[in-house]
Amino acid sequence: MVYEVILDPLASDEWIAILSRYNAIREGLGTEAYDEVKVYLFALAEDAFLYQKRYGEVRVSFTKRFHFAIYYVIRETDVYVIAVKHQREDPDAVLWRAKNK
Repeated sequence: MVYEVILDPLASDEWIAILSRYNAIREGLGTEAYDEVKVYLFALAEDAFLYQKRYGEVRVSFTKRFHFAIYYVIRETDVYVIAVKHQREDPDAVLWRAKNK
């Protein structure tokens, strides 16, 4: 089954901010980080159940190279991405989004 991946507006802003933040470190690095997240989002579209539930209904996909955490919930045929954060960031800072959706 193919799922539609829907990004919360805040998650979309975070993903775009990754591009700017990492390009400030080195030109092109932001694109590499952005693309890594994109690969994981495509994987979620193919199989949303790849990752276990970690916080109630919230699942988390961890990227390998740039160490991002993609927080998401499955809603019928949709994967709703709540946040895209660095793995070191406090998950409690984003979990309230799941409760409000």
